[in-house]
Parts: sequence; structure tokens; C-alpha cells
Amino acid sequence: MDMLMAGADTSTTVFIGVLLCLAKNPEKQQLLRKEVMRVLPQRDGKFAADALSRIPYLRGCIKEALRIYPLGTGNIRVTPKDLVLSGYQVPKNTWVSVVAASLLMDDRYYPRSQEYLPERWLRSTENDEGAEPLKPINPFIYMPFGDGHSNC
Repeated sequence: MDMLMAGADTSTTVFIGVLLCLAKNPEKQQLLRKEVMRVLPQRDGKFAADALSRIPYLRGCIKEALRIYPLGTGNIRVTPKDLVLSGYQVPKNTWVSVVAASLLMDDRYYPRSQEYLPERWLRSTENDEGAEPLKPINPFIYMPFGDGHSNC
């Protein structure tokens, strides 16, 4: 039952986060609608397998919603050996946590972090506004499904 709920609950949470972000940002919703309407077939047409690769703004909308409304707050790991972490002695078998959720809303890592900007995830050729996207400063901070052997 846990596995069933894990899959259903996370999918629902992501979907709700995307819908909330789009509802609060009608101009982004309109850009997404325009892109989807351009790529999707007519009602009686067939959906092409490569259609998803032609709607990068949708990918950006989902990634940005996951940044603002992450599924988890961070990751916990156990240190495999004694180590020094940011000047602190950390003994072997110590539980350490990365609270990624706070970093996702930090302007030091995500410029204009309080804004919903799907464009930050687009390559410059996909960015209709022509401006360079506000890429994350550190790509290892964005881990909506964890990382390493505990990755979902």
C-alpha cells in the first residue's frame, strides 16, 4: 500500500503545484497554452511520441513548480567515514541532512527565487523572450526526487 500511495500522492502533489502556479500567473498559463495548442494534434489526430520534446515550456513549468513546491524538504544521509564538513568534524555514522527546500527559494542560488519563472529552465533557443534564462547557480541544489541510491 505504501508504494501505491507514494506514486499517487507525489503525482497529485506535483500536478496541484503546477496548476496553482499557473493559476497565480495567467501570463505563464497563456504561454503554455499557446505552446501546447501549437504542438498537440487535432481531436481526431494521433499523438506523436516526439510531441513532448516539442513543448519545452511545459517541462519548464513543471520543474519550476517543483522548485517552489518541492515534494520533500531534503535528503538524509549517514556519513560513511569521519570527515570535515564546512569546518565541522563529523564522525562516521552521523546522520546529516540537506534541507534543499530552503535553498530552492534562496536568491543566492536562484535569481528572483520568489517568482514563478518557467523560463529559467529553458535553453536560450527555447526561450521565446530572447533573454538568457535565470539558470540555477548550482545544479546540485535542485533534487526534487532525491539523489543517489535514495533517488525516486
